[in-house]
Amino acid sequence: MQRAIQILALGAALLVVVAGIWQSWALVTTLKRLVLAYLAFFFLGSVGALSVRAGALFGGGGKEGKERRLRGRKA
Repeated sequence: MQRAIQILALGAALLVVVAGIWQSWALVTTLKRLVLAYLAFFFLGSVGALSVRAGALFGGGGKEGKERRLRGRKA
């Protein structure tokens, strides 16, 4: 999951660089937008991964979810 988040964030940063070259932005402006895009997508991806992990850990429902929670408490 971490690899997918990093790839998504780097893709967003690359997209900003391409847009900066295409629209002739200044170097400082491009770098600011690159850092902002990378951090924003990394943060959103991390929050999404955390919510999926929390949902799998605490949600689950049914018999499988209950067994998983009980195994976690015993360990």
